[in-house]
Amino acid sequence: MTSAIIGRRIKEVRKMRKLTQLELQEMAELPHNAASGYETGFVLPNIRTLAKIAHVLKVPSDYLMGLTESTHEKTGLDPLVEKIGNMNPQDIGLVEDFVDMVKQRHEKKVSDNGETDD
Repeated sequence: MTSAIIGRRIKEVRKMRKLTQLELQEMAELPHNAASGYETGFVLPNIRTLAKIAHVLKVPSDYLMGLTESTHEKTGLDPLVEKIGNMNPQDIGLVEDFVDMVKQRHEKKVSDNGETDD
């Protein structure tokens, strides 16, 4: 999952839904110019924001993350994203810290074994 994939898919679905960046920002309650940052890949949305964008665009967050090619079915991480979306900001921070820890562990394991993520 890279910010480029997420950005490309947000832009693709936003255009398919005939929404402007401003309309997406307003509907998902995003900060000023956030949609542009996400779509260009300069900014990676956090999990809660990604869930909001997916909800507005009516696609699974898995699709936006490049984990599935389906824009219709809820799969994989969507139940987790929904649970996280109902948490308070402090608990969301803990989940984000945990995800970062697991990601670092995975990256270390990959580099120790000489493997690549591709």
